[in-house]
Amino acid sequence: MTLDGKEALEPIKHCPICKAKEYGYAIPHRLHHLLCWNDQRTLGITSKATLQGEKAAAALKLQFSQPLKPSEKASWQHSTKEAGEKFFAKRKTKVPSIIKHNKAGP
Repeated sequence: MTLDGKEALEPIKHCPICKAKEYGYAIPHRLHHLLCWNDQRTLGITSKATLQGEKAAAALKLQFSQPLKPSEKASWQHSTKEAGEKFFAKRKTKVPSIIKHNKAGP
């Protein structure tokens, strides 16, 4: 049983392809059950947004697993010369004013 009181998916019981593979029958020409995690295309996920998110995550994982090229490290290639000069320009720092209190009493 699931949390909402429905019966949980068991691939051997509910999915026609998994049931046929388990008992040695001829595999039917149809799709896995919508929620079957043995389906290699959807892995049991029915939402299109979730599938798109999984694909985007896989693409980002591939991109971030590769090290940066030397030409990509600390490059000002896509920036203007003025922006670089402004970034590295010396900045004025504010010195906090110290107020001296006269502790001498009356």
